[in-house]
Amino acid sequence: MPNCTRCGNEVDARALACPNCGERVWHREGRGRREPLATVSLATAIAGFVACPLVGSVVAVATGARALRTVRRDPTMGGRRAAVAGVVLGVLGIAWGIVLAWSAVGFLEEREARRAPLVWGAAADREAQSSLRNGLTSAKTIFTDEETYESVTLDTMRMMEPALTFLEGPSAGPGEVSIHVVGPNEIVLAARGATECFAIRDVVERVAGGGTTYARVASETCLASEVPEEAWAASWEEAVTLQDEG
Repeated sequence: MPNCTRCGNEVDARALACPNCGERVWHREGRGRREPLATVSLATAIAGFVACPLVGSVVAVATGARALRTVRRDPTMGGRRAAVAGVVLGVLGIAWGIVLAWSAVGFLEEREARRAPLVWGAAADREAQSSLRNGLTSAKTIFTDEETYESVTLDTMRMMEPALTFLEGPSAGPGEVSIHVVGPNEIVLAARGATECFAIRDVVERVAGGGTTYARVASETCLASEVPEEAWAASWEEAVTLQDEG
């Protein structure tokens, strides 16, 4: 047993003060057993920085704190420095994990923000094409009943397809369809996509050059009456986007 440095009295190895004079007794760390949780704390704190910051660091802080409580109750037990190091590294690891998580969330949000216009653009183009197909189907139904496209008006089209907005002016979005009745045997519809104006034209089969053709025009004004003749093709996939010179 160690002796008191003040009165020389023998002091129990686990005592914190001399029972004779009250002098505090300091014990060298590492004499006797070593607290195993201190080693666990330090190891998990290091692992937290390398592999899983949040999980490893939380375990390091919890085990380190428990090891320190055990060492305080028994000053002869070793592992205090390892436990302190584990707690400190664990706290730093938790902070580092939060920074990484925050950065990851920011990166994902930025990636989605960059991707959103592309997704919206493709969806808008598909919606515009769908609106034109539905609009032409309605116009053909009217032609079948009346045997002329001149019976196609804004009112009759709205009755046939109430989900769409039909107008004689330019289309401002995929849900708006611009109508131009060229004559009794020909009609043109146009709708604005994301960056292009999509158009569809139908000429009655009995007329020379009859059939359905498609066009794409990079124009600020998506107007059915202003689609250039050279823009028409057998499909939207085959149509070359023309730059509007007007």
